[in-house]
Amino acid sequence: MENNIKIIKDSFKELPNNVEAEQAVIGSILLNNEIFDEINTIISSTNFYDPLHQKNI
Repeated sequence: MENNIKIIKDSFKELPNNVEAEQAVIGSILLNNEIFDEINTIISSTNFYDPLHQKNI
């Protein structure tokens, strides 16, 4: 059983990602910047997969 878990860990090298979902989050902040205060404690730039979305300006 432990051998099966190791195989799964090795084949799962990166976290699941969805660029469209990231764009939706960023777009919602642009439309209503008050939502940033609500999600700021949940999501940070390190949670994004796309390097362009990770930039801190």
